[in-house]
Amino acid sequence: MKKTKFFLGISFIGFLYYLLISMGVSKSINEDDKYITKLLNVDKECLKMNSYEQELKCIKTIQESQLNLIKGGVCRGKYINLGSKEVIKVNTACCFDRSRITEQALQIYGFKVRHVFLNETSKRGYFNLLIPNTISHAASEVLTSKGWLGVDSNEPFVLLDENNYPNTFEKAISNGVINSYSKTAIYKKPMTYVIGLYSRHGAFFEPYFPYLPEINFYDFFRNLFNIRIINPSNNIN
Repeated sequence: MKKTKFFLGISFIGFLYYLLISMGVSKSINEDDKYITKLLNVDKECLKMNSYEQELKCIKTIQESQLNLIKGGVCRGKYINLGSKEVIKVNTACCFDRSRITEQALQIYGFKVRHVFLNETSKRGYFNLLIPNTISHAASEVLTSKGWLGVDSNEPFVLLDENNYPNTFEKAISNGVINSYSKTAIYKKPMTYVIGLYSRHGAFFEPYFPYLPEINFYDFFRNLFNIRIINPSNNIN
Protein backbone atom coordinates (compact mmCIF):
# COMPACT_ATOMS: atom_id res chain seq x y z
CA MET A 1 0.00 0.00 0.00
CA LYS A 2 2.82 2.40 0.90
CA LYS A 3 4.58 1.65 -2.40
CA THR A 4 1.34 2.31 -4.28
CA LYS A 5 0.83 5.66 -2.55
CA PHE A 6 4.45 6.59 -3.17
CA PHE A 7 4.14 5.70 -6.85
CA LEU A 8 0.90 7.66 -7.19
CA GLY A 9 2.44 10.63 -5.42
CA ILE A 10 5.49 10.64 -7.67
CA SER A 11 3.28 10.26 -10.74
CA PHE A 12 1.09 13.17 -9.66
CA ILE A 13 4.11 15.41 -9.03
CA GLY A 14 5.53 14.39 -12.42
CA PHE A 15 2.23 15.21 -14.10
CA LEU A 16 2.08 18.65 -12.46
CA TYR A 17 5.66 19.34 -13.49
CA TYR A 18 4.92 18.36 -17.10
CA LEU A 19 1.81 20.52 -16.99
CA LEU A 20 3.74 23.59 -15.87
CA ILE A 21 6.55 22.99 -18.37
CA SER A 22 4.01 22.57 -21.18
CA MET A 23 2.10 25.72 -20.31
CA GLY A 24 5.12 27.92 -19.60
CA VAL A 25 6.64 29.95 -22.45
CA SER A 26 10.19 31.20 -21.94
CA LYS A 27 11.46 34.42 -23.47
CA SER A 28 15.07 33.27 -23.12
CA ILE A 29 17.23 33.61 -26.21
CA ASN A 30 18.20 30.34 -27.92
CA GLU A 31 20.41 29.43 -30.87
CA ASP A 32 17.53 29.62 -33.37
CA ASP A 33 16.78 33.16 -32.19
CA LYS A 34 20.40 34.18 -32.72
CA TYR A 35 20.47 32.53 -36.15
CA ILE A 36 17.32 34.29 -37.39
CA THR A 37 18.29 37.65 -35.89
CA LYS A 38 21.61 37.49 -37.71
CA LEU A 39 19.71 36.99 -40.97
CA LEU A 40 17.77 40.19 -40.28
CA ASN A 41 21.03 42.11 -40.71
CA VAL A 42 20.15 45.04 -38.45
CA ASP A 43 23.41 45.60 -36.54
CA LYS A 44 23.92 48.98 -38.17
CA GLU A 45 20.63 50.32 -36.80
CA CYS A 46 20.55 48.47 -33.48
CA LEU A 47 24.01 48.03 -31.96
CA LYS A 48 24.37 51.61 -30.72
CA MET A 49 21.25 53.43 -29.57
CA ASN A 50 21.58 56.66 -27.62
CA SER A 51 18.23 58.32 -28.25
CA TYR A 52 14.52 57.65 -28.59
CA GLU A 53 14.79 58.29 -32.34
CA GLN A 54 17.50 55.64 -32.65
CA GLU A 55 15.34 53.20 -30.69
CA LEU A 56 12.49 53.76 -33.13
CA LYS A 57 14.83 53.28 -36.09
CA CYS A 58 16.01 49.94 -34.72
CA ILE A 59 12.49 48.73 -33.90
CA LYS A 60 11.15 49.65 -37.33
CA THR A 61 14.13 48.07 -39.08
CA ILE A 62 13.68 44.77 -37.22
CA GLN A 63 9.98 44.78 -38.10
CA GLU A 64 10.59 45.49 -41.79
CA SER A 65 13.46 43.00 -41.98
CA GLN A 66 11.40 40.09 -40.66
CA LEU A 67 8.60 40.99 -43.08
CA ASN A 68 11.07 40.95 -45.97
CA LEU A 69 12.97 37.88 -44.80
CA ILE A 70 9.97 35.52 -44.83
CA LYS A 71 7.95 35.97 -48.01
CA GLY A 72 4.95 33.70 -47.47
CA GLY A 73 1.98 34.67 -45.34
CA VAL A 74 0.46 31.21 -44.76
CA CYS A 75 0.40 30.06 -41.14
CA ARG A 76 2.49 27.01 -40.21
CA GLY A 77 -0.32 25.45 -38.24
CA LYS A 78 0.07 23.68 -34.88
CA TYR A 79 2.65 21.43 -33.19
CA ILE A 80 5.51 23.71 -34.07
CA ASN A 81 8.00 25.82 -32.13
CA LEU A 82 7.34 29.50 -32.71
CA GLY A 83 10.18 31.40 -34.32
CA SER A 84 12.33 28.32 -34.97
CA LYS A 85 14.66 27.80 -37.94
CA GLU A 86 11.87 25.85 -39.61
CA VAL A 87 10.25 29.19 -40.44
CA ILE A 88 13.21 30.03 -42.66
CA LYS A 89 13.16 26.63 -44.35
CA VAL A 90 9.49 26.76 -45.28
CA ASN A 91 9.64 30.53 -45.97
CA THR A 92 6.14 31.22 -44.69
CA ALA A 93 4.79 32.65 -41.46
CA CYS A 94 1.87 34.57 -40.06
CA CYS A 95 1.35 36.72 -36.99
CA PHE A 96 2.27 34.25 -34.25
CA ASP A 97 5.64 33.28 -35.78
CA ARG A 98 6.43 36.82 -36.90
CA SER A 99 5.72 38.36 -33.50
CA ARG A 100 7.94 35.77 -31.81
CA ILE A 101 10.82 36.52 -34.21
CA THR A 102 10.37 40.26 -33.65
CA GLU A 103 10.30 39.91 -29.86
CA GLN A 104 13.37 37.70 -29.65
CA ALA A 105 15.35 39.99 -31.98
CA LEU A 106 14.37 43.06 -29.95
CA GLN A 107 15.55 41.32 -26.78
CA ILE A 108 18.89 40.49 -28.37
CA TYR A 109 19.41 44.21 -28.90
CA GLY A 110 18.55 45.06 -25.33
CA PHE A 111 14.83 45.86 -25.34
CA LYS A 112 12.20 44.58 -22.93
CA VAL A 113 9.24 43.06 -24.76
CA ARG A 114 5.86 41.49 -24.11
CA HIS A 115 3.62 39.37 -26.29
CA VAL A 116 0.11 40.64 -27.07
CA PHE A 117 -2.86 38.42 -27.88
CA LEU A 118 -5.93 40.04 -29.44
CA ASN A 119 -9.13 38.05 -29.76
CA GLU A 120 -12.25 39.24 -31.60
CA THR A 121 -15.05 39.21 -29.08
CA SER A 122 -18.11 41.05 -30.39
CA LYS A 123 -20.67 38.38 -29.42
CA ARG A 124 -19.49 36.56 -26.29
CA GLY A 125 -17.25 38.98 -24.42
CA TYR A 126 -14.43 37.35 -22.45
CA PHE A 127 -15.93 33.91 -23.08
CA ASN A 128 -14.78 34.17 -26.69
CA LEU A 129 -11.29 33.30 -25.42
CA LEU A 130 -12.63 29.81 -24.69
CA ILE A 131 -14.08 29.27 -28.17
CA PRO A 132 -11.67 27.49 -30.57
CA ASN A 133 -10.85 29.04 -33.96
CA THR A 134 -12.25 32.49 -33.20
CA ILE A 135 -10.50 35.35 -34.99
CA SER A 136 -7.30 36.38 -33.23
CA HIS A 137 -4.05 38.21 -33.82
CA ALA A 138 -0.58 38.09 -32.26
CA ALA A 139 1.52 41.23 -31.95
CA SER A 140 4.25 42.70 -29.77
CA GLU A 141 4.91 45.59 -27.45
CA VAL A 142 8.40 46.90 -26.78
CA LEU A 143 9.51 49.20 -23.97
CA THR A 144 11.11 52.38 -25.34
CA SER A 145 12.57 55.25 -23.33
CA LYS A 146 9.16 56.95 -23.64
CA GLY A 147 6.94 53.96 -22.84
CA TRP A 148 5.47 50.81 -24.35
CA LEU A 149 5.13 50.79 -28.14
CA GLY A 150 2.90 48.46 -30.17
CA VAL A 151 4.62 46.69 -33.07
CA ASP A 152 2.47 44.85 -35.58
CA SER A 153 3.59 41.47 -36.85
CA ASN A 154 1.99 41.31 -40.31
CA GLU A 155 2.04 44.96 -41.37
CA PRO A 156 4.91 47.50 -41.36
CA PHE A 157 3.66 49.90 -38.70
CA VAL A 158 4.40 50.81 -35.10
CA LEU A 159 1.88 52.66 -32.96
CA LEU A 160 3.10 56.25 -32.80
CA ASP A 161 0.65 59.11 -32.35
CA GLU A 162 0.80 62.47 -34.12
CA ASN A 163 3.37 63.69 -31.58
CA ASN A 164 5.58 60.62 -32.15
CA TYR A 165 4.76 59.18 -28.72
CA PRO A 166 4.34 55.42 -28.28
CA ASN A 167 0.93 53.78 -27.88
CA THR A 168 0.10 50.27 -26.72
CA PHE A 169 -2.39 48.28 -28.77
CA GLU A 170 -4.99 48.84 -26.09
CA LYS A 171 -4.56 52.60 -26.24
CA ALA A 172 -4.19 52.88 -30.03
CA ILE A 173 -7.30 50.83 -30.76
CA SER A 174 -9.46 52.67 -28.24
CA ASN A 175 -8.30 56.17 -29.23
CA GLY A 176 -8.26 55.55 -33.00
CA VAL A 177 -4.52 55.98 -33.60
CA ILE A 178 -4.38 52.53 -35.20
CA ASN A 179 -6.84 53.63 -37.90
CA SER A 180 -4.09 55.79 -39.40
CA TYR A 181 -1.97 52.69 -39.97
CA SER A 182 -4.19 49.72 -40.75
CA LYS A 183 -7.49 48.85 -42.40
CA THR A 184 -7.38 45.28 -41.09
CA ALA A 185 -10.85 44.16 -40.03
CA ILE A 186 -9.87 42.84 -36.60
CA TYR A 187 -8.91 46.33 -35.47
CA LYS A 188 -12.43 47.56 -36.24
CA LYS A 189 -14.20 45.18 -33.84
CA PRO A 190 -14.31 44.80 -30.06
CA MET A 191 -11.53 42.49 -28.91
CA THR A 192 -9.98 41.08 -25.80
CA TYR A 193 -6.46 42.34 -25.06
CA VAL A 194 -4.22 39.86 -23.19
CA ILE A 195 -0.52 40.19 -22.42
CA GLY A 196 1.60 37.05 -22.16
CA LEU A 197 -0.81 34.60 -23.84
CA TYR A 198 0.78 32.79 -26.80
CA SER A 199 -1.87 30.19 -27.58
CA ARG A 200 -5.15 28.82 -26.29
CA HIS A 201 -4.50 25.31 -27.62
CA GLY A 202 -1.12 24.18 -26.29
CA ALA A 203 0.46 23.44 -29.67
CA PHE A 204 3.00 26.22 -30.30
CA PHE A 205 5.83 25.14 -27.99
CA GLU A 206 7.25 21.76 -27.03
CA PRO A 207 6.47 19.81 -24.93
CA TYR A 208 2.85 20.04 -26.06
CA PHE A 209 -0.22 19.69 -23.87
CA PRO A 210 -3.19 20.09 -26.23
CA TYR A 211 -6.15 22.26 -25.20
CA LEU A 212 -4.29 24.12 -22.46
CA PRO A 213 -3.04 27.69 -22.92
CA GLU A 214 0.61 28.54 -23.38
CA ILE A 215 1.66 31.62 -21.42
CA ASN A 216 4.67 33.45 -20.11
CA PHE A 217 3.82 33.22 -16.43
CA TYR A 218 5.59 36.44 -15.43
CA ASP A 219 4.01 38.64 -18.12
CA PHE A 220 0.60 37.02 -17.93
CA PHE A 221 0.08 37.20 -14.17
CA ARG A 222 1.78 40.57 -13.83
CA ASN A 223 -0.76 41.94 -16.31
CA LEU A 224 -3.70 39.77 -15.28
CA PHE A 225 -5.78 42.77 -14.22
CA ASN A 226 -4.95 44.58 -17.47
CA ILE A 227 -6.93 42.03 -19.48
CA ARG A 228 -9.83 43.93 -20.97
CA ILE A 229 -12.21 44.27 -23.88
CA ILE A 230 -11.23 47.13 -26.16
CA ASN A 231 -13.94 48.97 -28.04
CA PRO A 232 -12.43 50.46 -31.20
CA SER A 233 -12.65 54.12 -32.07
CA ASN A 234 -13.79 55.28 -35.50
CA ASN A 235 -11.65 58.41 -35.29
CA ILE A 236 -9.08 58.82 -38.04
CA ASN A 237 -6.02 60.80 -36.97
